[in-house]
Amino acid sequence: LLGENIYLVLFIIALRICNCFLVQTSFVPDEYWQSLEVAHHMIWIPRLAQALLSAIADLRLYSLMKQLENQQVAQWVLCSWFTWYCCTRTLTNTMETVLTIIALFYYPLEGSKSMNSVKYSSLVALAFIIRPTAVIPWIPLLFRHFWQEQRKLDLILHQFLPV
Repeated sequence: LLGENIYLVLFIIALRICNCFLVQTSFVPDEYWQSLEVAHHMIWIPRLAQALLSAIADLRLYSLMKQLENQQVAQWVLCSWFTWYCCTRTLTNTMETVLTIIALFYYPLEGSKSMNSVKYSSLVALAFIIRPTAVIPWIPLLFRHFWQEQRKLDLILHQFLPV
């Protein structure tokens, strides 16, 4: 499942679900004002969905760091207090971050074994639809990929254009 040890996968999913229920504070004013709405308790379903997406992003970032560095470095990506505080919030910033992390897993970095231009460009496009400023960190990465690609026309016509 997701290319990792099943115990690690279950641990990260459990961690993010616990994270979802333990973080009860407001991070931005919008969250505070939304808490006064009648339908506020319905937000738990999107928060659980965001927790699961964040768990997938954690696993992808862990796998990427393990491929590029080693397991000791990869373990540190799971220890961010800021990720703990923000990753289960239903904000566009959070979704943009999750999609960017997963897209980086498929981006053609040297040493990465999970390169897939269609997958990463699809995730970048989705992040852009959700939040247009998501393209800002991807502009240099897209140019880098295009510059290093031997078959530029194939990259544009068969991978980027369909997306």
